Amino acid sequence: MTALTPAHGLVVSFAGVADVRFGLGIPVGAHPMPQWIQSADAIAAVTRAAADSGFDHVFVTDHPAPSRRWLAAGGHDTFDPFVSLTAVALADPTVGLLTNLVPLAYRHPLILAKAAASLDVLAGGRLTLGVGVGYLRSEFAALGVPFDERNARVDAALRTLGRLWADGSVEVTHSTGRTDEIMPLPLPPRGSIPIWIGGNAARTRQRVVDHAQGWMPMPNPAAVAPTVRSPAIEGPEDLAAMLLDLRRRVDRAERTEPIEVVFVVREGGDPATPDFEVNEHLDALITYVDLGVTGTNVTIEGRDLSETLDGVAKYGAAVIEPFKLRGE
Repeated sequence: MTALTPAHGLVVSFAGVADVRFGLGIPVGAHPMPQWIQSADAIAAVTRAAADSGFDHVFVTDHPAPSRRWLAAGGHDTFDPFVSLTAVALADPTVGLLTNLVPLAYRHPLILAKAAASLDVLAGGRLTLGVGVGYLRSEFAALGVPFDERNARVDAALRTLGRLWADGSVEVTHSTGRTDEIMPLPLPPRGSIPIWIGGNAARTRQRVVDHAQGWMPMPNPAAVAPTVRSPAIEGPEDLAAMLLDLRRRVDRAERTEPIEVVFVVREGGDPATPDFEVNEHLDALITYVDLGVTGTNVTIEGRDLSETLDGVAKYGAAVIEPFKLRGE
């Protein structure tokens, strides 16, 4: 068993539990997508409830071409993240926006850069671009993207985004040998958009060190790890080992820029249900924060809009407020 060693000062700039970021998912992750969330007014209501309850950002995931088989096996629908996060941005002028997450191989990096920068400009510089590799062969096939090329495409996209946002343009060489300077304006108002990379693999952690500002490891039971093609994380011990590996990679790279670590804390159960164990959830949050986690994401989905808004408010009062008070 790996010792649960705190990571303060080694990976992240972190002063205490009061600084932890809380993210709320727009509750579209079901199949079929709940009818009550399918309007700009409903997204706006959830967004305002999130801001009022102390959440720091709102997120939406990305599955542009889910298969019937995957949906029947427990998969879920979703809105396009850039369109739906525009509705989030218009609903509240302060809450952060997160794509959680966009598989990089699904979009040409210049198309992705255009969509992300456009949203970031319209939102006043509030977007964090959460990205990943993706694991659904059927979705890759439907989009015409070779599954076996996904890692190479992710690495190329990260390099392209970095060069584009650093220089304002990127050179593209065509099959004919001609080279053009491409300038897909607008550019992000902060000069670049923070990138958080999701996934549990060692290769993901190296990408974080090389290209990103955050890492989003994911709880992943060993029984399903082969299906989603990602190493298991079943509790603090597993995450501690991966954080130790991340710290070693940071040291080797002599990196000084802090890295956010955002982890979904499932201990305590589903916050939308009456049997949600608040104290168990809070204790687990403290444990993960002591390891170096700087944020957590949660999705709260009731049976309708009213029940969801009530659940968001209860999570804010029962978890976010007392959790942050512990750090004062």
